[in-house]
Amino acid sequence: MNKIAVDEQEIDNLKDEFNAVTGIKNPMNDQAFMEYVHTHGISLKSLAEEDVKKTFLSLPEGISRRMLEIRCRIAQIRHFDGKKILPILNHDSRLQGLWEYYGTSAGEWNLKYLVGIETLDEIARNSGDSMLYIGDFPELKSIVLTWLLDNEFVPPGRYAHCLLESCKSAVREPGNALHCGRIKISCFSRFLKFILPSGRDIFLYDPKLGKKQDLYCQVRCGRRMMEKQISGGYLLALIEHASSRDILMSSMLNLIKNGFFPVLMTEDEILVDDNSNEDIFDDFNLVLEKRPKWSKDIPFRAVPCLGTIWKKKPDKADI
Repeated sequence: MNKIAVDEQEIDNLKDEFNAVTGIKNPMNDQAFMEYVHTHGISLKSLAEEDVKKTFLSLPEGISRRMLEIRCRIAQIRHFDGKKILPILNHDSRLQGLWEYYGTSAGEWNLKYLVGIETLDEIARNSGDSMLYIGDFPELKSIVLTWLLDNEFVPPGRYAHCLLESCKSAVREPGNALHCGRIKISCFSRFLKFILPSGRDIFLYDPKLGKKQDLYCQVRCGRRMMEKQISGGYLLALIEHASSRDILMSSMLNLIKNGFFPVLMTEDEILVDDNSNEDIFDDFNLVLEKRPKWSKDIPFRAVPCLGTIWKKKPDKADI
């Protein structure tokens, strides 16, 4: 049995033990865990791993101590040490800046959706005893667009026009559901609602039609909400981006479930650390091939590859 299977089995056993005592299915549920702690008169500064560990070590042997120990153990198994990524940061100033902005005081990496990095293959590399993998989803957006149109050949401009006109009709007739390709559109109260194929909803706030029947909505600009005229191109980009994002996020969650630790994401790639000393590239490949039921008829590809060493090209003056 490989390390992933062993770790997952241990986590399942710990969860069953925790549930049997507390009635809480997931020890990592912050709200439920804090309620349990307060109910049993335990003084806990925060849910940070170091605070939970310090508290449980200070408690006498007993059930309460064991419950805190279980949460610490699960966190330890799933812990990703961002310091493994530091050698990469030295090679790319873009990542160095992101580390300084998003990094935590504990040296852990916060998973972020990074639109500023175009390709992870430039920067991924083997770091010490930690192997890095890349899940590549080539031409994801264009594939998603074709799929949204039920695989019919429709120019993007025409589909953008269809989205815009459907939105206008939804605003004129609140409560009526309209379909544009695989997207369901409706307008309720002060929201224009889009239901994506994944079942996730996205909204535009306060839709209204102007004197010339142009569509306007409140859109966030920085920290402010501003009224903006909505074009078909804007709607098309919104739907394309959200649907592609759902595919990446479903793959990312599946990787986490199977013991991998995603570090970075771009618009069509996921950089993953396996957090073990074993070569489990075949396992990584199998996990990437899995997809949720709603996306099984999308002809996208998920291509696994090993991290490659990124080297800065020497300046001509150095040659």
